[in-house]
Parts: sequence; C-alpha cells; structure tokens
Amino acid sequence: MLGLVFAPDGSLISGANDGTVKRWEVASGRRLALALLPGGVQAMTLLPDAQGLLVTSSMKVVQLRLPDLQEVRRFSGHVGQITSLATSGNTVWTSSQDGTTKRWKLQSGPEEATFGRVKVAAVSPDGQTFALNLGDSTVRLTDAKGNALRTLRGFVSPSKKAWEHIGARSLAFSPDGKTLAGGVVSKFRMTMESYTSDTTGYLWDVKTGQALRALPGLPGEAVTFSPDGEQLLGVSTQDGSVPGYQVRRVSDGAVLAKPCAPFTPDRSNLVGPSCPVERVRGASWVGQRVRVLSMPGDAGRPATSVKDAVTGKVLTSLGKLWQNGPAMGISPDGTRVVSLARNGLRVWSGGGQLLKTWPDILDALPYNNGPLLFSPDGQRFTYPDQTLNPPKLHSALTGEVLGTLNQKTSALGFVQRGQALVTLSPDRGVQLWRIRAAK
Repeated sequence: MLGLVFAPDGSLISGANDGTVKRWEVASGRRLALALLPGGVQAMTLLPDAQGLLVTSSMKVVQLRLPDLQEVRRFSGHVGQITSLATSGNTVWTSSQDGTTKRWKLQSGPEEATFGRVKVAAVSPDGQTFALNLGDSTVRLTDAKGNALRTLRGFVSPSKKAWEHIGARSLAFSPDGKTLAGGVVSKFRMTMESYTSDTTGYLWDVKTGQALRALPGLPGEAVTFSPDGEQLLGVSTQDGSVPGYQVRRVSDGAVLAKPCAPFTPDRSNLVGPSCPVERVRGASWVGQRVRVLSMPGDAGRPATSVKDAVTGKVLTSLGKLWQNGPAMGISPDGTRVVSLARNGLRVWSGGGQLLKTWPDILDALPYNNGPLLFSPDGQRFTYPDQTLNPPKLHSALTGEVLGTLNQKTSALGFVQRGQALVTLSPDRGVQLWRIRAAK
C-alpha cells in the first residue's frame, strides 16, 4: 500500500504498487470501484471541488473521476519516473527523474511550461530558429531571442521499457530549415554496464509542428541531412546491438544504406568472413554520398578505413589508431580526415596520407563526445566536449588552432554559411558566436 485518502463522500481510496486504485466502503470493507494502472502507483492527491483524483503512475499522471474511478485524462511528457506532484487551483505541477519540472492546466492535459536545463539543441542554417530538448519527450522551438514558437511532441523511443533509460539524443535541421530530425537511443542496464537496445528517428515539420514520421531502427546518437535534404544519416559510435550507421530517404523513410552487420558485445551477429563485424567511429556527407570511418570489430588496435556507405568499398586505409576511439570526421569535400584521441589530433589527406600530428591536443573521452563538426566550406572544424572545456576552432588544412572561445561550453555546429558557431552550456544555454577572420 502506497497511499490512502478519504473521498468527499467518506469512502476510502487506496493506491498500491501493483497498479491498483480502489475505493472502499469504510463501514463494511466492501470494494466500490477499481482502476488499473500498469505503471504502479507512486502518489495520490484529491482535486478541489470534487474534480476527482490525481495519481502518479511511472512517467505519467492520471486523473480519475469520482466515484467510479474512470480515467478522465492523462498528463504525459516526462521520460523518467515522476517523483513529486502538487496542485494549486487548476494548475498541476510535477517533477521527474528526467530532470524537468512541468506545469499543466487541469482542463487540457498538455503541459504549458517546462523547466530544466537544455540537454540537446540544434539551430537552423540561418541561425534564426532553435530546437531545444530539456530531457523530456518534447522539443521546444524558439526564435533567436528565445521566444517560444511551438512544441513538438513524442520525442521518446516507442518501445522504451521500465528498466531502460534514454542513452543519447540528437537534433538536426534540414538545409532549408523546414524539417527537423531527431534521434533517440534507449539503453538497458546490466550490473556494471549498459548497452544500446533500441534506437528511433523522428521527422517534424518546423512550420506546423506536425510529426511527419518515425524511423524505427535509425541510429540516433547523431543525425544529419544530406546537402540536398533528401536523405538522413543516423550514426551510433557506441558498441551495441544496433547498426553503427544508416541512411534513410526522407520522403518515405526507406533504408538506402546500412552496415553489413552491427557490432554486439557478445559477437552473436558474426555471420562469416563475407560480413565482418565493425565499429563505426564517424560518418560524414561528401556531396550526396556518405563516407564511413570504421574499424573491424576485433580486439587490439585494428586498422581504420574510409568506406563508401552504399557500396561498402574501402576508399582509404588510415592504419592502426587509438583502440578506444577515436572521434573522427571527414570534410564536406572529402579532402581531409581528422581524428581526435588520447594520442593527439591527426590530419590526413583524403587519400590517406598523414599530414600533421598535434600530440598536445587531446580529448580524454573522444568516443563519447559525438562527431567532429566541419564548416560548410570544409576549411575549419571543431568538436563537442563533454567536459565543457572552451571550444577550439581548427584549420582543416593543418589542424592548427585558429582560436579558442573564452567560455566553457560545447559546440553544436556552424550556421550562417560557416560565419557563426553555436554552442550549448548548462549555465548559459544556447549561444551564437561570430567567427572573425584571422588578422
């Protein structure tokens, strides 16, 4: 038993972790009504003016009618278990393990405000529209001044189970700014580790907020559109039971390219020498085709190759690199390959010739930090940094540092034809930086 409240008519209402809400006649002990909530019951509170009962059940709040305990509406939008519930007049407040607090109107259901730190963000190519996710199941679209435009809903893996958690998320605008793509990675916990169990992509219409389609199976750690906006690339650099990359057609969601076999920790999908297991360390658009940076899925320090995603043909071999990584990227014109690992920053030509090594430019956890980010002209690059060190701007030709921001933040990407850089930090939110030419 997790909760007891007396109804206005004197009957007793109980809630239990088996998911049952029951109304009892106190004098006789006879059960008068029953409601079943598969997520269990964590808390209950009566609403004013005999409007019923609010019950928290896992990630949602359910309003039940009195006296029959029939469901009136649900308040859904959290992706972690709700930890507290409060009411004030016709306003409902909830907080959750997803790190957000929400305010709801009792008569409607959809939340009217969400509070928390931005977890994932993207910016339109013109720098005028921002997509923000605070860790819940919604994406907030704002203008460049932070004014709310609309809310996109459903940003959560549909097959998410109670013992899973959201492992990663990503957002990206199409080149024309009219479509927003999102990726969600669900993971399941084991005793010491967690592994990818499900991943889903989403497409929304930016102007209307309408959900266009879901893309089950699209790797969701990083999503990007092709230069013409007709294809969508999803990448996962984490070892797990989903493909390391996949290319989908935007118009109908059809799969255009994927690896021969995904890497799984137990190697259960190894199907023979004609279909080798591989780890993906990056994928980039070069024109309208995807080039993939991959390593074989064996132990040691395997050689890294650049492959055509559609044909699987190896275009360039870069030799043996750092075992636990590295983070890698290919410039939009295909003339430069960059890797960042614990043994430094390296720059190759498109043909695989090592041009420059910067041993003092290190990233402690490169393989967890997402893709390297190139400017549209391929002349500069930067990279996200989970430790929130001040981002560095590098020359793609030589790898040298062109400039360093004066704040601890993480780079999101280039906008306005590469003339500005967008960053995200928990304290300052999303910021836009003008890139000045070197003197």
